Amino acid sequence: DWGCGCGRTARFFTDVAHYTGADVDGFNVDWCRAHLPGQWVTLPPHPPTPLPQDAFDLVFGLSVMTHLDAPVRAAWLAELARVTAPGGLALLTVLGPTGAASEPLTAGEAAAYARDGHCFKRLDHRIGAAVGEPAYYGNAFVTHAHVGATWSAAFEAVAIVPAEGGFRQDVVVLRKRR
Repeated sequence: DWGCGCGRTARFFTDVAHYTGADVDGFNVDWCRAHLPGQWVTLPPHPPTPLPQDAFDLVFGLSVMTHLDAPVRAAWLAELARVTAPGGLALLTVLGPTGAASEPLTAGEAAAYARDGHCFKRLDHRIGAAVGEPAYYGNAFVTHAHVGATWSAAFEAVAIVPAEGGFRQDVVVLRKRR
């Protein structure tokens, strides 16, 4: 559970499987360690991590890639590929077309999104302050074409499930190449 936060997802799965949660927010990791079973790891804001290579059959990040600028996303994607077992899956959410349509973008942001397939809208958030990088956190919007073109080095894009039902995030299903 990459970006486990306060265990919002872990609470539903810790009794059915060995669970590892990891986050840059040490306060939340400490809370999970004290209240939930499993292994809990505080991560640095940038890879590498102390997690073992090829260790996880399933890695998921809900509402994490949605908040990282392109260079940070690329670094984390490479790290997630490193820790995912060959043939393993990664489920990552993104703010795709539905997310971009629901957010007021400046003219420059909209132009970057249309031209480059992605844009980043920096937000003042406590995570940026907590990691010592105010520009670390924001809303990152990506097109499906951008995901397909830039996330395929170590992973095969199996599917992108579009947002629906009022949810703004698409789910990207990736399989690590063997």
